Amino acid sequence: WYRYAGPYGDAVAPLDRALAIRRRLTPQHPDTASLLQLRGDVLFLRGDSAGAQQVWSDALRMAERTLGPNHPAIAEYLRRLGFASFAAGNLADARRLRERALRIGEQSLAPCDPAVTRLMNSLANSFQYDGEYFEARRLYARALSTIERCLGKNHSEYATYIFNDASMAKEIGDLEEADALLEGAVSTWSTVLGPAHAFVARGLDAQRRVRARAAPHH
Repeated sequence: WYRYAGPYGDAVAPLDRALAIRRRLTPQHPDTASLLQLRGDVLFLRGDSAGAQQVWSDALRMAERTLGPNHPAIAEYLRRLGFASFAAGNLADARRLRERALRIGEQSLAPCDPAVTRLMNSLANSFQYDGEYFEARRLYARALSTIERCLGKNHSEYATYIFNDASMAKEIGDLEEADALLEGAVSTWSTVLGPAHAFVARGLDAQRRVRARAAPHH
């Protein structure tokens, strides 16, 4: 409850008590790994990125021992660790973790499981920061196709991936396509979330900047 209510510090003590009981009764069990993951989440939310990364690493090792290295749940542990490595500036490590997470996700999760598109998005972020924009766009396109097939076009997630693809189009200099993609994202967000939603404002601001960048070329 504390995790979602906001006072993350208050969540640590009950989590530690639960972990102590789990470690005493079932020291090598997937549920113990899940509690470790949750403790890492709380540490991260409190701003302790290094502490979270260590706890998530411990949780991953336990999950691999108890579930096996290719169990579907492993992908989520890897995604968290990839995010922590990325935030710490360890881009190569983040990319390696995200590539493994996506391999596991695609092999073991249902095609329409939302976790699969989240894993694609994470790896696309790594490609983007490595300057591999075409690879990033390829993954965004795959994620977008999956969301369209599974959720339909009138879904906020669909608009989010259009927005991400627009940022890639902008990076490679295709400003006309970026503008068109942003138009679609804004339209979908406005319909699904309402015209006053923060995502709509974000999309409009991005579109304004794309058009300002394109203006000298017209």
